[in-house]
Amino acid sequence: QMFLLQTLRARTQEYAEDELVVQALEAEIPEDKRKLIRDSLEPDFQEVCQKMMKDQKLTTDDEFFQWLEGQGFTRREMKEAFIRRQMIVGYVQSKIQVPAQIDRAVLVKYYQEHIDEYTRVEVPNSSTLLTPTAVEFESVQEKIQNKLLGQLREEAKKHVLSEIRAKGHVITIFDGEK
Repeated sequence: QMFLLQTLRARTQEYAEDELVVQALEAEIPEDKRKLIRDSLEPDFQEVCQKMMKDQKLTTDDEFFQWLEGQGFTRREMKEAFIRRQMIVGYVQSKIQVPAQIDRAVLVKYYQEHIDEYTRVEVPNSSTLLTPTAVEFESVQEKIQNKLLGQLREEAKKHVLSEIRAKGHVITIFDGEK
């Protein structure tokens, strides 16, 4: 029961945050442009459907529709959820700037601050050397990117919330700020 409560809380907050983004998107982007965006997502949705059919080894649309019903969805509901998610992600990405590459100085600083996380290799007739592997280097880069993305998400959330508040809307987020 506690697991269900935690899951419900997480999903409720996620849905509320998504709804705030949708409201900001609807306030900023005119309906005719939103329709163009939705229409432009149709090929991507079809591609997702085809991949799902292939993954489930389904050959006809009727088999696919039946399979979806068994999962608790209709094609229309799945399409609406897909388009909603794509529009939310696209809108938030348009509001934030994610660096394409991480500056070498930031990477070196992170490595130095976390040097104890790297393996030590014994080399005959010499002292112990620190040698990060390519996998460890990618791990460090991924950690930094995730940290930056988390910060950017928080900034985007604050930005969207402040825009909505500035328009005089009352916002309540459960287990969050008000």
